[in-house]
Amino acid sequence: MVLTVSVTHIFQLPIEQVVKIYFKHHPQFRKLDGELKDTREIEHTYNEEDEISCVKTNLTYSNFIPKLLRKIPKLEEPDLVMEEECWIDMLENHYWVRLRNLTWNDSVSALRTFAFTPDPLNPKWTRYECDGAVEFQNWGWVGQGIEIFMRNNMKNIILKNIQLLTEKIEEHQKDMAHR
Repeated sequence: MVLTVSVTHIFQLPIEQVVKIYFKHHPQFRKLDGELKDTREIEHTYNEEDEISCVKTNLTYSNFIPKLLRKIPKLEEPDLVMEEECWIDMLENHYWVRLRNLTWNDSVSALRTFAFTPDPLNPKWTRYECDGAVEFQNWGWVGQGIEIFMRNNMKNIILKNIQLLTEKIEEHQKDMAHR
């Protein structure tokens, strides 16, 4: 069974400001997913014709699956590796980040995508949309329990991302007001 989560939030600032603040504090957002042990950039591409840039990074986290569930041999992995792709489309003014699991990818699909776009109702504001999905294929009732745990965890992480970005925007605005 595939469990999903979807959250949309509007920031009342232009996209350029929101994205600049987000990427300035990008390492802090990565830590919301768990204990980040290592980051390794895999690839950086830029297409001059389309003005699209992509940075792929492998993120290694300590296993965040509850210890009770880690008694299942397949879940005993000490580390979980996620692939992060950060995309920047300069022509369309569209920015998005995609995360997917590399650990257990033969039977587990966990992914999250979030995008920053100008709000269609007010282009001076920024729409933040985040979608996530998790599926443990052929894991039976144990997999369903883990899916529920991970979906709830994913939603909490998304809400923490919004809260942290809101705080960073407020800090930025205070700094600008004092200049």
